[in-house]
Amino acid sequence: MRDLAARMDDGIIAFAIIIGLIVLILMIWLVYGTLYKVLKRVPPAHRLMTPGHVFLSLIPLFGMVWIFFVVSRTSNSLLSYFRAAGRTDVGDCGRSVGLAWPILSVCGIIPILGALASIGALVCMIIFVVKVNGLSHEIGLVDPAVAEVFE
Repeated sequence: MRDLAARMDDGIIAFAIIIGLIVLILMIWLVYGTLYKVLKRVPPAHRLMTPGHVFLSLIPLFGMVWIFFVVSRTSNSLLSYFRAAGRTDVGDCGRSVGLAWPILSVCGIIPILGALASIGALVCMIIFVVKVNGLSHEIGLVDPAVAEVFE
């Protein structure tokens, strides 16, 4: 009877790990795919990074540093476009909250406080991705004359 219970526990743990990996892969696909699309929508004259470079963040260890560049350049690309279009109501295009995401992610390795930092990183990541995605949908709606120049 104990062997059956132990095998059931192992099965439940294996199932939870598989579900966790599936959720992680979907989240990575959603976040980095969205950032790729955001940069793709920015006219090339305002792009500070090619869209494909977003995926360099997936390289272990290197990605911990590269994500700072992705966040900064994505925000600054949007900011450049909106300034050229004469819009000043976009703030920093999510740069502040975006930079909080990798900072808190790195702080996630700190014992005890790491769990709180990781939750904060998740929240900041969601806010950043939603903000830049929303702003990217406004490209071309700001000033059709500016949009025509860059198409």
